[in-house]
Amino acid sequence: MTTGYRVRLDLDLNAADRLIDEAGSDALMAVALDGEAYAKRNMRGGGVSHPGLFPGVDTGVLKGGIHASPTDDPLCKRLDSSADYGPYLEWGTRHMAARPFMKPTMRYMWRVGPDIAADVMGRRLA
Repeated sequence: MTTGYRVRLDLDLNAADRLIDEAGSDALMAVALDGEAYAKRNMRGGGVSHPGLFPGVDTGVLKGGIHASPTDDPLCKRLDSSADYGPYLEWGTRHMAARPFMKPTMRYMWRVGPDIAADVMGRRLA
């Protein structure tokens, strides 16, 4: 005679998928918001900045116009600048060397993003 137990595990895979998608969306938003803060944190002082460095702050339009936002795709976030002159600073012109702010921010996000996302996902799925 044997004695045993039978265990049945019912999983709602749709609910699990939704939870993972929500955690992923939250994680990506956290990375985008951290990128926004990084870009704004690195725009300092007034006047003209040195070529290759983050732009200096004069009126605050560029700095105030940098925003992280969701998109229609929950697993895609957006980080952009609404200042009309942002592209001229980012890439420069024939009269002015570039003062990039988005490209260094993207590099920063690539570096720290996985850790931020892992932390958020870990807390959400724990």
